[in-house]
Amino acid sequence: MALTTARAALEALVSGARLTLGELAERSGLTVEQVAALATELVSKDAAAVSHR
Repeated sequence: MALTTARAALEALVSGARLTLGELAERSGLTVEQVAALATELVSKDAAAVSHR
């Protein structure tokens, strides 16, 4: 995972935007699978939370 694409995903999350994994993937240039792996890591470390729309 390239740092710049991961950074784009993280910046979207830090902004407080409520985005789907697909939306995060589209904005960052990552695959949905990569975004899901990143989200899993963040949630497992209590650095992010998941909510339902």
